[in-house]
Amino acid sequence: MELADTQKIGDLLAAEAHAAFFWAVSQGYLEVLKELLRRGADVAQPSPLRTLEAMQGKTALAVAVLGLRKAEVQLLLKYGAWDKEPEPRRQLLLSWAQERKPIAEAFREAGVGNFSPILAPLTLPYKQHGIWDSHSQVGRQTTPARVPSNHCKVEEI
Repeated sequence: MELADTQKIGDLLAAEAHAAFFWAVSQGYLEVLKELLRRGADVAQPSPLRTLEAMQGKTALAVAVLGLRKAEVQLLLKYGAWDKEPEPRRQLLLSWAQERKPIAEAFREAGVGNFSPILAPLTLPYKQHGIWDSHSQVGRQTTPARVPSNHCKVEEI
């Protein structure tokens, strides 16, 4: 990009670098993605990949969600990717996020969707098995489990 900047075409090159944009999203090159977005890459552009039928027409946000790329999802949301998705695709993205906890976290942090059920702390109310959680509504274990003294015997040499 520096060489392109010397020729005064860096921003134009970044805005037209569709393959590089999707490569940065799908392969986790966050710094490259940041630079492309900063220079004007379209956050809502469809994938230029023609070889993978599953990726045809997908946006960068969809690629990041499917690829479990939390940092990339966060950055794309920051640049307005959610607002540029059509409603049917938004519903699809939300359903995918329900199955991908890191993505649900990214969406929640951006104020998108309600992921309380899958992001809530796990409660384990099985006191009789020695598994107990302080968040449990039943109570919590107050005495630590004891190990019989003959179970772990250390001998001096």
